[in-house]
Amino acid sequence: MALEHVAQGQTRFFTPGVAPDPRGILLGRFCLMTFPTLEGGVSWLRLYSSEASLDELMANLTITKCRTALGSREIIIQIPAVSSYAADRAARLCRLVGGAIYTGTAKHYVKYRDDRSPYGYDAVDIGAMPAQTDFMVHGDEFAQGYMKEGDLPFSRLLFRLSIRKLPGGQQLGPDDRGELFLAVARGLSDGIIRYLWRNRVEAHAGLFTPNATSAFEEQGRERGYMLIRARNLPERILALFLGTPGIDVFRPAGANAAVAVGYAHPIALASCASVFPNDTFHVFWPNDRVDVLPGPLAMSDIGDLTRVDLELDKPRDPTQHGGTGAEPIGVQLKLAASMGPPRRVVGTLIQLEHGGRLKRI
Repeated sequence: MALEHVAQGQTRFFTPGVAPDPRGILLGRFCLMTFPTLEGGVSWLRLYSSEASLDELMANLTITKCRTALGSREIIIQIPAVSSYAADRAARLCRLVGGAIYTGTAKHYVKYRDDRSPYGYDAVDIGAMPAQTDFMVHGDEFAQGYMKEGDLPFSRLLFRLSIRKLPGGQQLGPDDRGELFLAVARGLSDGIIRYLWRNRVEAHAGLFTPNATSAFEEQGRERGYMLIRARNLPERILALFLGTPGIDVFRPAGANAAVAVGYAHPIALASCASVFPNDTFHVFWPNDRVDVLPGPLAMSDIGDLTRVDLELDKPRDPTQHGGTGAEPIGVQLKLAASMGPPRRVVGTLIQLEHGGRLKRI
């Protein structure tokens, strides 16, 4: 088995299911990446999600546990080859974490392009596939067959990964404090709402109960809590809440998820928003806890939730005010002698017949 370098403008290939894209790069319908361990596959997902959106790959992304003819086991990640640009990014990150990448369509996958062959590789003299082999990859001087042992759904992997603590992750800047979620125990909710309202913090609150994850959960145990969405939370209040038992602070990670402040999920949740149904809201806690709340979140302004004091036993009659005319406003004027000499003398000559009018004025 050998590989040939693809030449620019080449149109005939031995590998089935591949063709050049508009850039002349050989591509199949899929790109297939092999990793010796699951950690390698998770590392690739982590890197790719930090640079680009996984949602564009989610339709045909599969994670498979496979066994080789020699008995070794590997993790195979298959993604759609949406473009050679996306494949180039996938190849760069795959090789960075110690994996190998191939391209193809059905049963045969050939090594993806690299610096030695900018337009890709074509497999020469492809023989018959051994029995019980699901697919084969063709690399430099070797061909390896794989047998599938089981699939690992991406959503299942996503929710099984533990969030990791970030050094200095609790120190948030003004932009990071633009929108935060507070999970408040029921016994503290009234006081926290009044405290936020007095400090003029824009917030909305709602009472939620996570969906049951097991039929064996204790039925009498109270699982609900008050969830408050606060905007532009001052730094001093954030520091107070982070150190108060019964109050947990979360940062939004996409439209339908939130992660505890100071922690981060290995995979950027915002890049795979399609995994989270629109009628749910996922809250990722430390210690491998994930709450699934009914969504979209229905919340009310905390200004309407503050306590109203009623004194029905002390009725107050409205005060009656009668309408009256406007009260006159006057200022008493009198002449006072000036202490200094006049700077300018002004006189007015009035005829005698106007003397009576002057007196009236």
